[in-house]
Amino acid sequence: MSVQGKEDGFLPLVLEDLTESLKEKARVELCETEEAARNGLQELKQLIKEKQVPTCTDDDFLLMFLRSKKFNVKKGFEQVKSYSYQRHVMMNYYGFIFADKIMPALYHNICGILPKRDQEGRAIIYFMP
Repeated sequence: MSVQGKEDGFLPLVLEDLTESLKEKARVELCETEEAARNGLQELKQLIKEKQVPTCTDDDFLLMFLRSKKFNVKKGFEQVKSYSYQRHVMMNYYGFIFADKIMPALYHNICGILPKRDQEGRAIIYFMP
């Protein structure tokens, strides 16, 4: 199922909200509804608070985890815990060195993000040899 965007058929990289076709795709493929999102976010935030997992609790951030697990809150929570742990471990290993390495690549156009999304609504990242 492809998404409908602007006249050229491609969505801009930054979306204010999901298009109607993306909302329909999310409903069909992920069982996402406004009620599922609202209830899932509430349950996920409660688990994060109860288990004291150090992570961001913004709705958009947590929706990534719920969507990736088709709104299964327990599986989404396990993924949030794993993400939080890995982020902590990687920061201890690499610190802020990563930014020093990636910024020159972006500056010299060795890699980048295209200004529009593909027909499925995905962002496109490119790397030059």
